[in-house]
Amino acid sequence: MKLLDKKISIIFLVFIISSTGCVYLRLLQVKRQLNDFENNFELNDQNGLKFVFKNPVLLSDDIIWLMKNDPLSTEQTENGENWVYVLEKQYLDEDTDKVNYDIPMLFYLRDDKLVEMTFPERFLKNLSKPLLVKMLGSMGKSEISKSTRTAGTEFKGSNSDEIPKKRYIISVLGEPYKDETTDQTETLTYLYNLKKSDMAKENDQFDLKMTFSFRDNNETLEKTEYNFNGLTMSLSLVADEKKSNE
Repeated sequence: MKLLDKKISIIFLVFIISSTGCVYLRLLQVKRQLNDFENNFELNDQNGLKFVFKNPVLLSDDIIWLMKNDPLSTEQTENGENWVYVLEKQYLDEDTDKVNYDIPMLFYLRDDKLVEMTFPERFLKNLSKPLLVKMLGSMGKSEISKSTRTAGTEFKGSNSDEIPKKRYIISVLGEPYKDETTDQTETLTYLYNLKKSDMAKENDQFDLKMTFSFRDNNETLEKTEYNFNGLTMSLSLVADEKKSNE
């Protein structure tokens, strides 16, 4: 009986690993597509920052797995379906921001695949579309570790003007949850929870942590890191010093 239970447990474990493995394979495919950004994606600045998948691979179940919950609301369209998620900004002091800095995200699906993601218009405030394309394209070169569930890459700006500044981060995301300076590095931390519907799963908590690091007394971003659902993505940013000094 114990042997049978062990076999059942092993079969169940293999099933779980293979199921989540399919998600990772599709995420890896998206990462590879970023290497050829123009043929696989499009950025649109109408009614917000819209990220279009020309060759969609992520499924509706992948989104639910990543977000740990069903969407806050859905809407049927003529050719597909709109899903709405909202990331609620967390505060140490509720009076810190007088403006709503929550992040609504609109996912548009067609034939059960993600074809568009739309973010608030303020994300375009200080970044041009060509620069965003360049930054997103650099993520296609990221090194991925499935065992540690991490991905990291470097973005090299043609000059210092292409590297986001501290004031831009604050104008888009508001005041940070925490602002710390250690070893001459200033780090802004932002925390978000997922806004849930009344039918949301109580046990599954989505948490997003974003950090932005700057050298002390330097307004230029050096590294940013995003951690959600146990996945960590990091991006180091450097400027071409030769071009910056020309």
